[in-house]
Amino acid sequence: MRLMRTETDRLLRGTGSLVLWLCIAAWAVSVACGPVARTAIPRARETAIGRPDPLLELAKLDPFAERYRVDHVLKRIQEVPYDPETGFSFVVWGDSRSNAEVCEQLWSEIQKENVVFAINTGDLVSRGWVNEWLEYFFPIIDKYRTIPFLAVIGNHDLGLNRMEFTRIFGVLDYAFDYGNARFVAFDNNDGLSDRQLDWMESVLKAAQNKHKFVFAHKPPGAINKWRYHSFSENADEFCDLMAECKVTMVFFGHIHAYSTAEQDGVDYIVTGGGGAPLHSRYGVMGNVHHYCVVHVREDDVRHEVARLFHGKMVRSSGGNEFYQHPREILPPKVLAAVKEIAPKAEVNDVEIQPREKEKDPILFEVELVESLGIDGTCEINVLVREDGLVMSVEKEVFENELPPDLLRYVREHYPSEIFDEAAKVQEGGNTWLKITVLKEDGAERDLLFRLDGTFLAED
Repeated sequence: MRLMRTETDRLLRGTGSLVLWLCIAAWAVSVACGPVARTAIPRARETAIGRPDPLLELAKLDPFAERYRVDHVLKRIQEVPYDPETGFSFVVWGDSRSNAEVCEQLWSEIQKENVVFAINTGDLVSRGWVNEWLEYFFPIIDKYRTIPFLAVIGNHDLGLNRMEFTRIFGVLDYAFDYGNARFVAFDNNDGLSDRQLDWMESVLKAAQNKHKFVFAHKPPGAINKWRYHSFSENADEFCDLMAECKVTMVFFGHIHAYSTAEQDGVDYIVTGGGGAPLHSRYGVMGNVHHYCVVHVREDDVRHEVARLFHGKMVRSSGGNEFYQHPREILPPKVLAAVKEIAPKAEVNDVEIQPREKEKDPILFEVELVESLGIDGTCEINVLVREDGLVMSVEKEVFENELPPDLLRYVREHYPSEIFDEAAKVQEGGNTWLKITVLKEDGAERDLLFRLDGTFLAED
């Protein structure tokens, strides 16, 4: 069967969850496209005088779409014969923005791997604009075309309403099969919608006994050590689904490091070391530029990590990171300085800025988060030298968007409890607001409210 371009576009952009079949010789691949609300379609826009027309700018990406559209790449993948006895391998890496030298070295090393394809977990460029794809991404990725390249969208790739990304890659959510495995990729930069969750459930359950691999940019906040840099909408439901469907491995970027976790029998892996500035809480084996190689056999799946140490690639088995909480990284004088600024705040993240000159003091950029109880949180960013001298302080308050009557009730009746979280719950066709507070002994107390803030019950 041969699909004309117009029919392909209709299938990719139609309504509902659709399946596009591309048959290549004796091999077949199914591309299950996710909810169309996740696919940006360029529309004509008025532009200010003197500024380039966005549609004309987007057209500059069209020559590359022939090589990088998901359906075109999958044709190449299916041309690789699958041998059940030997299995196959693939590469996962992410956050390859911001450092062309590192990105190119990793991509050139990946070409030496005996793999069927490579998939990037997002943040391929810094802001997603057309010129960044043309001046940063394509000069590196297009230089080596040996291995088929797939991607999921990261928050730095969003550009103009995701139009640049979809102009190149075609879709945001997709699924396909190769050999004895099913692969699912999706956009979670705005969280995970109910429609996406339903689509993912149908795709994963239909895979039955195949190995299942899932890819997205942001890790779920349900895994505590990644919560500081994660997605929250439907995060718990996502992890429950991964366990229910017995997913083999789930890959993310967003955190610029290598890190692993196991939850309910599912292996979760962060691989965000493709070039972006490294995070600091994962030890020498985690805070490193790298990529992962996944080997899939009939009944066995394992992954290796190829790390870039001092210009050379060092390979080892996966899973050997060392996690440190950010507050344990700070020198005593730096920790004392930030605690003086915000005694009740928790250290949420630390970035160590590189020195411009050898004699310059080391600068620590410290992100603090202070709970304001039911009212919200305050985020405080402090730039401090290694000797404890504070260079700058920035504060921003994020208020909880909750009904005034609810806020008033909690302040009056639970002044000593600690606010934990707020969530919408559905029961018997009704939707309530559930507020969880913690007593001094750590015990939880759930409070139910109507959406207008009227108190209903305490559990």
